[in-house]
Amino acid sequence: MPLFALSSALSTLPAALLAQAEPNPLVSQLALGLVIVAIVYFVMFRPQQKQQQEQEKFLSGLQKGDDVVTTGGLIGKVFQVAGKVVTLEIAPNVKARVLVSQIAGPLKLEDEAKDSAKVQEEKK
Repeated sequence: MPLFALSSALSTLPAALLAQAEPNPLVSQLALGLVIVAIVYFVMFRPQQKQQQEQEKFLSGLQKGDDVVTTGGLIGKVFQVAGKVVTLEIAPNVKARVLVSQIAGPLKLEDEAKDSAKVQEEKK
């Protein structure tokens, strides 16, 4: 009888080892979740942070004479920078005070040239 008990114990041992060798589904789901979070971070949040840093760098370096566009669509040349307020010259002898936080970015002259070309083409 003890021999039979030993052989039955040995026959169940490989099954017990195989059961332990299967990966835990919780661990694989957790790993998949971490991979998804990492992808979302590097695809969405990191570029946004980088763009925000560039915007802050641009705003801190504003100088008289820079051509800028506001979030409201005003295009002007920086006339004066005083703390959080920027005075823009939007036409000859026409000035507007704007908060620095409302400046969207620099005016790209090639964009302005394309826009004026479109307007002239539409007039024809």
